[in-house]
Amino acid sequence: MTFGYYLGISLIIWLVVGFTVGLKTVYIDKVLFKVDPNDYDEPYAIRDFIENQWLYIAICTLLGLIALIADLYGSSK
Repeated sequence: MTFGYYLGISLIIWLVVGFTVGLKTVYIDKVLFKVDPNDYDEPYAIRDFIENQWLYIAICTLLGLIALIADLYGSSK
């Protein structure tokens, strides 16, 4: 087994974890993309910058384990 094999497996795991966190945030939690314009909460101000759900999922996919750690930290509060 070469270094490239392990790097490829690690990259696939990284992307899958980020993708599942993005899907969970958008479709299960439904926190970032609420429709109510009068409800403004500072931690969710990212919804003003990212209006497209697929863009948010793509960003979470690239962040990978960082998105998972941020999600776990945010849900523990």
